[in-house]
Amino acid sequence: LSDSMVTRKVTFQLPQSVSTIGKYAFSTSHWVNNSQLSNANEIGEYAFQNSMVFTALKPNDFGLAEPFSLNVPGSITTIADGTYSYRGISPASTLEILNIQSGVTYIGIEAFSGHGALREVNLPDSLISIDSAAFRDCNSLALVRIPSSVTNIAEDAFDREFIVLSVENGSYAAFWAQENGYGYKYSDTAIDDTSWLND
Repeated sequence: LSDSMVTRKVTFQLPQSVSTIGKYAFSTSHWVNNSQLSNANEIGEYAFQNSMVFTALKPNDFGLAEPFSLNVPGSITTIADGTYSYRGISPASTLEILNIQSGVTYIGIEAFSGHGALREVNLPDSLISIDSAAFRDCNSLALVRIPSSVTNIAEDAFDREFIVLSVENGSYAAFWAQENGYGYKYSDTAIDDTSWLND
């Protein structure tokens, strides 16, 4: 799918055959079902900005279906800047659960910013880097586990005042949380690998 392809409000089901999605392809107020998206290897910057991308729906208090969860396939090793950002539009995002599958190594600038209802994020053990404002204005996000594979986190990747990070003792994430004034707790497993100190 090419850059800036969609220019009006519609609802899409992305087929399994899609391998590349260009910059801004579905930006602004679309509903996009990615439940079959498993072979994509590239999604451009801001491809879904201000659109409701979802893998599953759930009924709201009025019995109407709303986007609820999103799975990002591991075939997309890099989540580009602003890909799923949701900023300054109405209605507010209803996305609550984000699952990033194994294979993803990088989360870009503002990649998931603005999802105020987001309360659960599952990061894969393949993840290496989380860039600036990746989860900014995700005010319902209270606890996130940072895998020991992560060796780079931007200082403002999360909103400090709302979040507690679950980190492994001795990991880069534990050191980073202490240095940058984030709330944190140690997970049940401790690690001895401090090779990140040499990077």
